[in-house]
Amino acid sequence: MKGSKKTRRELMAIASLGSVLSAVPVSAWSQQAGSDDVLGEIVVTATRQSTTVNRVAISMTAVTAETIEKQGLKDVQDLARSVPSLNFKRGGGEGNPSISIRGIGSTLGSPTTGVYLDDVPIQKRDTNGAVTGNGSPFPMLYDLGRVEVLRGPQGTLYGGSAQGGAIRFITPTPSLTDVSASVRAEASTLSGGSAGYELGMAMGGPLIDDKVGVRASYFKRRQGGYLDHVSFYTGQEFAKDSNWREGEAGRVTFLVNVSDAVQITPAVYFSHEYFNNNDVYYRDIPQLTYAAGTFTNRGTTQSGVAYDFPDTTFAGGTFGPYNYYGKYKTFQGYYPNTTTAELLTSPRTGETLLPSLTFDLKLGGFGSLKSVTSYLSDRTWGYTSGTSLGHRAQVLPTTTNSQFVRTGSVGTSCAGAATSSITDDGVCRAPISGGIGTTLLFIPGYPQRQGALNYSFGRRAITQEFRLQSTPDSGRLDWLAGLFFTDASYKQRLIEPGNEEQSSIFLRGVGEEWFMGTVNVDNNGIPLPVGVAGNHSYRDQTTKERELAAFGEASYKLTDTLKATAGIRYSKMDVSYLQYTGASVFGNTLGFVGTPASPTRITSPTAGHPFPNQPGDPYYNVVDGKQNETPVSPKLGLAWQATPGDLLYATYSTGYRPGGVNQPAPPGNCAPTLALLGITSTPLDFKSDKVISYEVGAKNRILGMQINTSAFYIDWKNPQISQRLTQCGHTYVDNAGAAVSKGFDVQVSGRLAQLSLQAAVAYTDARYTETVLTTVPAGVTPQVLVYEGDTLGAPKWQLSLGAQYDFKLADRPAFVRADYQYATDYLRTTGPGTVSYQAVVYQGDAARNLNARMGILLNTVEASVFASNLTNESTVLGIGNTSPSTIVTETAVRPREVGVTLSYRH
Repeated sequence: MKGSKKTRRELMAIASLGSVLSAVPVSAWSQQAGSDDVLGEIVVTATRQSTTVNRVAISMTAVTAETIEKQGLKDVQDLARSVPSLNFKRGGGEGNPSISIRGIGSTLGSPTTGVYLDDVPIQKRDTNGAVTGNGSPFPMLYDLGRVEVLRGPQGTLYGGSAQGGAIRFITPTPSLTDVSASVRAEASTLSGGSAGYELGMAMGGPLIDDKVGVRASYFKRRQGGYLDHVSFYTGQEFAKDSNWREGEAGRVTFLVNVSDAVQITPAVYFSHEYFNNNDVYYRDIPQLTYAAGTFTNRGTTQSGVAYDFPDTTFAGGTFGPYNYYGKYKTFQGYYPNTTTAELLTSPRTGETLLPSLTFDLKLGGFGSLKSVTSYLSDRTWGYTSGTSLGHRAQVLPTTTNSQFVRTGSVGTSCAGAATSSITDDGVCRAPISGGIGTTLLFIPGYPQRQGALNYSFGRRAITQEFRLQSTPDSGRLDWLAGLFFTDASYKQRLIEPGNEEQSSIFLRGVGEEWFMGTVNVDNNGIPLPVGVAGNHSYRDQTTKERELAAFGEASYKLTDTLKATAGIRYSKMDVSYLQYTGASVFGNTLGFVGTPASPTRITSPTAGHPFPNQPGDPYYNVVDGKQNETPVSPKLGLAWQATPGDLLYATYSTGYRPGGVNQPAPPGNCAPTLALLGITSTPLDFKSDKVISYEVGAKNRILGMQINTSAFYIDWKNPQISQRLTQCGHTYVDNAGAAVSKGFDVQVSGRLAQLSLQAAVAYTDARYTETVLTTVPAGVTPQVLVYEGDTLGAPKWQLSLGAQYDFKLADRPAFVRADYQYATDYLRTTGPGTVSYQAVVYQGDAARNLNARMGILLNTVEASVFASNLTNESTVLGIGNTSPSTIVTETAVRPREVGVTLSYRH
């Protein structure tokens, strides 16, 4: 690859940074009691063997339970801010984030980051759509032994979906000898929001000394809300703090010591989370000006029924600006009239159940055998409420730049006119002027619409892994061999009903029942807002994944200090999918403007409905397919333990991710954009992709400080990328070209007397290396999917700093701590001129965060006060916009939170 040799030489030079830092004259640095966390002497199992983090030839971060509590880390978003090269993305309606490491990430399809609870994979495939129930479930950060974040592809030991790396949540092992207990209670409040609390309890110890032990924990959290609802018409506030959330989780683990050679560990984990509303708020809406116009109420449906109803005339006018929205303000509400409002929220519920059974068998001097069996059941369901301002439906046009809204005739000659300007009577009519991209709600007299996109996304998965490995450090050769099997089934259902009765009568003089053909909705048991009826659209999708893999890894000591490692994984992947999509008016927006295909014209409603919703009709789509692949993931490494405290290593590793299925684009709403691309539909599926990584690193103990550095170059082949049809908002996944991610990370930790310090910096330059054009028929101009140089959506620089000062207060141990994180701005989409470019969404903000905590130990209880987001930053995390609409939504970080924590340990 062009420039790759030069780049790799540069990265090798960066890796020597740890050795250069040995000249730093800080002789006062020294190890203190209890400084294992500070200096990184944490026992980890990232390589499936127990060793300290500083002796593992992998770029990784291990975060202990003490660090989680002292830094006030509550979820994976907090974790991402403090771990180098770890990033997350979250849509406003999705409660679980998508994780990327070193710029390797995706918001659709199989994830690029493996997520493990102990030895069980829990990452989840995502599907496309505005709100779908996407996102892997993440354990709550309570009663954990540690969290291990592995950077770089981990395909050999962790399989598919570990392209960028893996995150492992490790729980405590039950003790067969000692009794332990802990209690944690916390109360907090948000700036401008409501109060929250946490309560956690854990207990463990022997049930039968040296034979049976148990560890049980329970945790509950309520996070306060901060999103306020205001009236669209007056700006008056009518609801506060609607986006509060609650969650609980529990785990019970037994350890049965059958004999000196056999241990059995049954465990069960569960969690339940409820989000009362999403975190989406609206930007202020600029002033809108409309000329008088006419809705041309004639056309032919795709089922061959022509209609010709009286046109509807709109009065012009100037409206707005509407300047009472902005940060943390939304107008999700239903307005029966202009003075009263009914609160509409978008609740989301998630549940996870994970029982597992682990057998450990010692085979004498030969080694050991481990068997891990698990069953994973998780489900997310909810609905997103909306009005005509924020809710799209296909039964009615929603924007004034639609071809349906016309103003006066410009003559009978249509030469050179846009196709969308030609009506079925042969007269050219220009689109209405002013207010382009704004919703019809602004037209005087147009009634509010109501809707709710209901979703349910569930998974059932069985996994089995066997690992046979040698006794660690028993000789020059250490080896591991394993078999892995998983059988997973995903079932998703989306239903988008809405009440457009009054809107339809206003535009056409005919109610929605006539046009839709049905008013009975099977809503999967979810109650709808008052007056909502009619099934606009739906999707039922079943995806099945089955993987059988064999893997192995061996390390051989060439000398007492030099070790070579080789590994490989062979997988047989089978993916099948069956998807049904349909709608009462699926794709029929074309029918409102086309030339009549039938000589019969309906001039008044009849008993018949021209939009049947039956299998076999033009509005019922089936996507049925299979993918079978046999990826191979090799790994090579060389590590030199120069001294007990100094490790240098180089690694070649690979990662793989399976393909999947797309939802078809609605042919009506998306037809103009599809025509520009030279296609009539989006790809039905997408293929697998692969990464190859080259990494060099150093882990050095220098004058009492621990300095870990690494540099990397990742080649991403045929990456799966999300493409967005900006004119209709539809998103799909395609394979496009190639990409490269390169950079480095440095972590430094140490202690000077009572002061402990941690610092980490990461640089990531992740971008596409090829320009990719659409494949189109002759005579059609190709469109750009990706330009060479477009970024992958990761900030280039990330910085985290932490400092803790320990002292005595009234002869009691006390501490004060501060943690600061910074990430540079980044680009959210591909660049100008590409299909997915969105000017409003393009630029991502730089992010800053400062947390502080102060505590004192009172006998066995530690009391502390804290402030998260101390400076009350409001960094925008995500933006929603369908071009060229002037309606823009945002999500931002949570406001400042202050509170008090009480912790007890025994």
